[in-house]
Amino acid sequence: MLFSFGNGYEVLKEFLKELWQNHHDPTHAAYGVGGLIVLLIIYNRLLNKFQ
Repeated sequence: MLFSFGNGYEVLKEFLKELWQNHHDPTHAAYGVGGLIVLLIIYNRLLNKFQ
C-alpha cells in the first residue's frame, strides 16, 4: 500500500486547512477541489489494483 491511512489523513487535513485559508480565491479553491477528486480517484484505483 502506498500510504498508511493515518499519514493520508494528516496530508488531507493539512490540504483542507490550506484550502480553507485561501478560500477567498475561487480559482485556488477550484484547483484544490479538482485536484482532491483526481487524487481520490487515483488512490481508489490503486487500492483496487493491489487487492
